[in-house]
Amino acid sequence: MSAGFEILDHTADIGVRAWGRTPEEMFEHAVRALFHLMYDPARIAPRLARDVEVHAEGYDYLLVDLFNEILYLFDAEKLAFGEVTILELSRERARIRLMGEPFDPSRHEGRIYVKAATLHQLRVERRNGLWVGEVYLDI
Repeated sequence: MSAGFEILDHTADIGVRAWGRTPEEMFEHAVRALFHLMYDPARIAPRLARDVEVHAEGYDYLLVDLFNEILYLFDAEKLAFGEVTILELSRERARIRLMGEPFDPSRHEGRIYVKAATLHQLRVERRNGLWVGEVYLDI
């Protein structure tokens, strides 16, 4: 459990469970887990920055919306990210900075194609002194 996240198996989807001492740390680990599912983030150079902002009611919906924004950037703009910084986080707003580069299949190992983050079994809660978030992804 040292990485701050783990991959959860599910019948038709795949899940991510991330944790941290603060909501910010948990969000950072969750986003890193999403990168890890899609490609090897260590092979992504920090050539460009992209700020992403989402608004929702609660950490759980913010996490899903954030995942879906990242998936949109990957799918529509072919951008892959290897680094994330939480710039601002409240229960109604998340603002992050992503560092990465255009995805190049000849240089970057594609892993799982993630279609969307879902509301299925979505949860963000404080558990045993840690913030824990679980999101299932449609693949």
